[in-house]
Amino acid sequence: MDVKRRTMIFFIGMILLMGRMQPVFAADAIHRLLHGEQDVIVLGQFTSQEDGLLEMRVIRTFLGNVSGDTIHVQDDFIYFGFTEESGRPNTGDYAVLSLNRSGEVYHQAWHMARADSGHMRALTLYFDPAADTGPSDLKALQYFVNTNGRQTDFYFDGDQVFARRNLLSDVDLTDGLTAWVPEVSADEALSNNGGAAAEDPGGITLGTILSALMIVFFVVVIYIRLRAVFLTVRRQKKTAS
Repeated sequence: MDVKRRTMIFFIGMILLMGRMQPVFAADAIHRLLHGEQDVIVLGQFTSQEDGLLEMRVIRTFLGNVSGDTIHVQDDFIYFGFTEESGRPNTGDYAVLSLNRSGEVYHQAWHMARADSGHMRALTLYFDPAADTGPSDLKALQYFVNTNGRQTDFYFDGDQVFARRNLLSDVDLTDGLTAWVPEVSADEALSNNGGAAAEDPGGITLGTILSALMIVFFVVVIYIRLRAVFLTVRRQKKTAS
Protein backbone atom coordinates (compact mmCIF):
# COMPACT_ATOMS: atom_id res chain seq x y z
CA MET A 1 0.00 0.00 0.00
CA ASP A 2 2.83 2.42 0.88
CA VAL A 3 4.58 1.64 -2.40
CA LYS A 4 1.46 2.42 -4.40
CA ARG A 5 0.92 5.65 -2.51
CA ARG A 6 4.51 6.72 -3.03
CA THR A 7 4.28 5.90 -6.73
CA MET A 8 1.07 7.91 -7.08
CA ILE A 9 2.59 10.88 -5.24
CA PHE A 10 5.66 10.67 -7.48
CA PHE A 11 3.61 10.78 -10.69
CA ILE A 12 1.41 13.61 -9.40
CA GLY A 13 4.53 15.57 -8.50
CA MET A 14 6.00 15.02 -11.97
CA ILE A 15 2.78 16.21 -13.62
CA LEU A 16 2.71 19.36 -11.49
CA LEU A 17 6.38 20.01 -12.18
CA MET A 18 5.88 19.68 -15.91
CA GLY A 19 2.94 22.05 -15.70
CA ARG A 20 5.13 24.63 -13.98
CA MET A 21 8.00 24.20 -16.44
CA GLN A 22 5.95 24.65 -19.58
CA PRO A 23 5.69 28.48 -19.47
CA VAL A 24 9.37 28.81 -18.63
CA PHE A 25 10.47 26.97 -21.75
CA ALA A 26 7.82 28.76 -23.84
CA ALA A 27 6.61 25.52 -25.45
CA ASP A 28 3.65 27.39 -26.89
CA ALA A 29 2.63 29.54 -29.85
CA ILE A 30 5.51 32.01 -29.57
CA HIS A 31 8.05 29.17 -29.36
CA ARG A 32 6.61 27.50 -32.44
CA LEU A 33 6.47 30.82 -34.30
CA LEU A 34 10.08 31.70 -33.55
CA HIS A 35 11.30 28.26 -34.55
CA GLY A 36 9.76 28.14 -37.98
CA GLU A 37 6.45 26.32 -37.63
CA GLN A 38 4.78 28.39 -40.37
CA ASP A 39 5.46 29.18 -44.00
CA VAL A 40 6.56 32.76 -43.47
CA ILE A 41 6.95 35.60 -40.96
CA VAL A 42 6.56 38.95 -42.66
CA LEU A 43 6.54 42.66 -41.83
CA GLY A 44 4.38 44.82 -44.06
CA GLN A 45 1.59 47.34 -44.44
CA PHE A 46 -1.99 46.74 -45.53
CA THR A 47 -2.77 48.85 -48.59
CA SER A 48 -6.33 47.76 -49.40
CA GLN A 49 -9.12 45.45 -48.26
CA GLU A 50 -11.76 43.77 -50.39
CA ASP A 51 -13.85 40.58 -50.40
CA GLY A 52 -12.34 39.23 -47.19
CA LEU A 53 -8.75 39.80 -48.30
CA LEU A 54 -6.16 42.34 -47.23
CA GLU A 55 -3.50 43.36 -49.73
CA MET A 56 -0.16 43.75 -47.96
CA ARG A 57 2.93 45.56 -49.20
CA VAL A 58 5.82 43.39 -48.03
CA ILE A 59 8.58 45.32 -46.26
CA ARG A 60 10.71 42.48 -44.90
CA THR A 61 10.56 38.70 -44.60
CA PHE A 62 12.11 37.05 -41.54
CA LEU A 63 11.43 33.33 -42.12
CA GLY A 64 10.43 31.70 -45.37
CA ASN A 65 9.75 33.34 -48.73
CA VAL A 66 6.73 35.21 -50.04
CA SER A 67 5.31 35.04 -53.52
CA GLY A 68 5.90 38.69 -54.41
CA ASP A 69 6.26 42.29 -53.27
CA THR A 70 2.57 42.26 -52.38
CA ILE A 71 0.54 39.39 -50.95
CA HIS A 72 -3.09 38.78 -50.07
CA VAL A 73 -3.98 37.85 -46.49
CA GLN A 74 -7.32 36.61 -45.20
CA ASP A 75 -8.78 39.28 -42.93
CA ASP A 76 -10.57 36.89 -40.54
CA PHE A 77 -8.13 37.37 -37.67
CA ILE A 78 -7.79 39.50 -34.55
CA TYR A 79 -4.45 41.06 -33.67
CA PHE A 80 -2.76 39.17 -30.86
CA GLY A 81 -2.95 41.14 -27.59
CA PHE A 82 -6.17 42.89 -28.63
CA THR A 83 -9.85 42.41 -27.96
CA GLU A 84 -12.27 41.41 -30.68
CA GLU A 85 -13.60 44.97 -30.75
CA SER A 86 -10.24 46.71 -31.04
CA GLY A 87 -8.16 44.15 -32.90
CA ARG A 88 -9.61 43.86 -36.39
CA PRO A 89 -7.11 44.73 -39.16
CA ASN A 90 -7.58 47.81 -41.30
CA THR A 91 -6.03 49.43 -44.35
CA GLY A 92 -2.96 51.42 -43.37
CA ASP A 93 -1.95 49.14 -40.48
CA TYR A 94 1.64 47.97 -40.15
CA ALA A 95 1.82 44.37 -38.97
CA VAL A 96 4.11 41.44 -38.22
CA LEU A 97 2.35 38.27 -39.32
CA SER A 98 2.89 34.54 -38.91
CA LEU A 99 1.37 33.04 -42.05
CA ASN A 100 0.74 29.83 -43.92
CA ARG A 101 0.11 29.86 -47.65
CA SER A 102 -2.83 28.29 -49.47
CA GLY A 103 -2.43 28.82 -53.19
CA GLU A 104 -2.11 32.57 -53.72
CA VAL A 105 -3.67 33.50 -50.36
CA TYR A 106 -2.03 33.63 -46.93
CA HIS A 107 -3.81 32.97 -43.66
CA GLN A 108 -3.00 33.07 -39.97
CA ALA A 109 -0.60 30.50 -38.53
CA TRP A 110 0.34 31.87 -35.08
CA HIS A 111 0.56 35.44 -33.78
CA MET A 112 -0.61 38.36 -35.90
CA ALA A 113 0.80 41.53 -34.32
CA ARG A 114 0.09 45.20 -35.01
CA ALA A 115 3.15 47.48 -35.26
CA ASP A 116 3.61 51.23 -35.07
CA SER A 117 5.75 51.47 -38.22
CA GLY A 118 7.60 49.55 -40.90
CA HIS A 119 11.07 50.35 -39.52
CA MET A 120 12.40 46.95 -38.48
CA ARG A 121 15.06 48.12 -36.01
CA ALA A 122 12.92 50.75 -34.29
CA LEU A 123 9.35 49.50 -34.45
CA THR A 124 7.33 48.59 -31.38
CA LEU A 125 4.33 46.31 -31.25
CA TYR A 126 0.97 47.49 -29.99
CA PHE A 127 -1.20 45.81 -27.38
CA ASP A 128 -4.59 46.70 -25.97
CA PRO A 129 -4.47 47.00 -22.14
CA ALA A 130 -8.10 45.82 -22.10
CA ALA A 131 -7.08 42.42 -23.51
CA ASP A 132 -6.36 39.51 -21.17
CA THR A 133 -3.26 38.19 -22.94
CA GLY A 134 -0.48 39.30 -25.20
CA PRO A 135 2.30 41.46 -23.75
CA SER A 136 4.77 38.71 -22.80
CA ASP A 137 4.74 37.02 -26.20
CA LEU A 138 4.70 40.36 -28.01
CA LYS A 139 7.84 41.51 -26.17
CA ALA A 140 9.68 38.46 -27.44
CA LEU A 141 8.30 38.85 -30.96
CA GLN A 142 9.24 42.53 -31.03
CA TYR A 143 12.85 41.78 -30.08
CA PHE A 144 12.93 39.03 -32.70
CA VAL A 145 11.93 41.61 -35.33
CA ASN A 146 14.26 44.33 -34.02
CA THR A 147 17.19 41.90 -34.33
CA ASN A 148 16.19 40.90 -37.88
CA GLY A 149 15.14 37.45 -36.73
CA ARG A 150 18.47 36.59 -35.11
CA GLN A 151 17.22 36.33 -31.51
CA THR A 152 14.96 33.32 -31.01
CA ASP A 153 15.83 32.17 -27.48
CA PHE A 154 13.62 33.71 -24.76
CA TYR A 155 12.50 32.76 -21.30
CA PHE A 156 9.72 34.05 -19.08
CA ASP A 157 9.42 34.76 -15.36
CA GLY A 158 5.94 35.98 -14.57
CA ASP A 159 5.48 39.26 -16.42
CA GLN A 160 9.20 39.53 -17.14
CA VAL A 161 10.66 38.45 -20.46
CA PHE A 162 14.36 37.87 -21.15
CA ALA A 163 16.35 37.28 -24.32
CA ARG A 164 18.98 34.65 -23.59
CA ARG A 165 22.44 35.31 -25.08
CA ASN A 166 25.43 33.00 -24.89
CA LEU A 167 28.39 35.37 -24.65
CA LEU A 168 26.66 38.49 -23.29
CA SER A 169 24.30 39.14 -20.40
CA ASP A 170 20.64 38.38 -20.99
CA VAL A 171 18.42 41.27 -22.11
CA ASP A 172 15.46 42.27 -19.94
CA LEU A 173 12.53 42.98 -22.27
CA THR A 174 10.01 43.79 -19.56
CA ASP A 175 9.42 47.32 -20.92
CA GLY A 176 9.18 48.54 -24.47
CA LEU A 177 5.75 47.78 -25.88
CA THR A 178 3.37 50.53 -26.93
CA ALA A 179 -0.12 50.60 -25.49
CA TRP A 180 -2.67 51.07 -28.25
CA VAL A 181 -4.95 54.09 -27.96
CA PRO A 182 -8.08 54.39 -30.12
CA GLU A 183 -8.05 57.22 -32.62
CA VAL A 184 -10.02 60.21 -31.35
CA SER A 185 -12.03 62.24 -33.77
CA ALA A 186 -11.43 65.96 -34.10
CA ASP A 187 -14.85 66.73 -32.58
CA GLU A 188 -14.12 64.51 -29.56
CA ALA A 189 -10.67 66.05 -29.08
CA LEU A 190 -12.20 69.53 -29.23
CA SER A 191 -14.83 68.55 -26.70
CA ASN A 192 -12.20 67.10 -24.35
CA ASN A 193 -10.17 70.31 -24.58
CA GLY A 194 -13.18 72.44 -23.72
CA GLY A 195 -13.15 74.12 -27.12
CA ALA A 196 -9.86 75.85 -26.37
CA ALA A 197 -8.49 75.11 -29.82
CA ALA A 198 -11.60 76.04 -31.73
CA GLU A 199 -10.18 78.73 -33.98
CA ASP A 200 -7.29 81.15 -34.18
CA PRO A 201 -8.87 84.48 -33.15
CA GLY A 202 -6.48 86.42 -35.40
CA GLY A 203 -5.89 90.17 -35.13
CA ILE A 204 -3.82 91.88 -32.43
CA THR A 205 -3.40 89.82 -29.29
CA LEU A 206 -1.66 90.41 -25.97
CA GLY A 207 1.26 88.29 -27.16
CA THR A 208 1.66 90.43 -30.27
CA ILE A 209 1.69 93.64 -28.18
CA LEU A 210 4.29 92.26 -25.76
CA SER A 211 6.51 91.14 -28.63
CA ALA A 212 6.34 94.60 -30.20
CA LEU A 213 7.23 96.26 -26.88
CA MET A 214 10.23 93.97 -26.45
CA ILE A 215 11.50 94.87 -29.93
CA VAL A 216 11.13 98.61 -29.20
CA PHE A 217 12.96 98.15 -25.88
CA PHE A 218 15.94 96.42 -27.52
CA VAL A 219 16.09 99.08 -30.26
CA VAL A 220 16.20 101.87 -27.65
CA VAL A 221 18.92 100.08 -25.65
CA ILE A 222 21.06 99.58 -28.75
CA TYR A 223 20.58 103.24 -29.76
CA ILE A 224 21.65 104.47 -26.31
CA ARG A 225 24.76 102.29 -26.32
CA LEU A 226 25.79 103.37 -29.83
CA ARG A 227 25.25 107.05 -28.94
CA ALA A 228 27.39 106.64 -25.81
CA VAL A 229 30.20 105.11 -27.88
CA PHE A 230 29.94 107.93 -30.45
CA LEU A 231 30.12 110.65 -27.76
CA THR A 232 33.09 108.96 -26.09
CA VAL A 233 35.02 108.84 -29.37
CA ARG A 234 34.18 112.48 -30.10
CA ARG A 235 35.35 113.57 -26.63
CA GLN A 236 38.63 111.70 -27.06
CA LYS A 237 39.29 113.42 -30.39
CA LYS A 238 38.73 116.87 -28.84
CA THR A 239 41.08 116.04 -25.97
CA ALA A 240 43.78 114.84 -28.36
CA SER A 241 43.58 118.05 -30.46
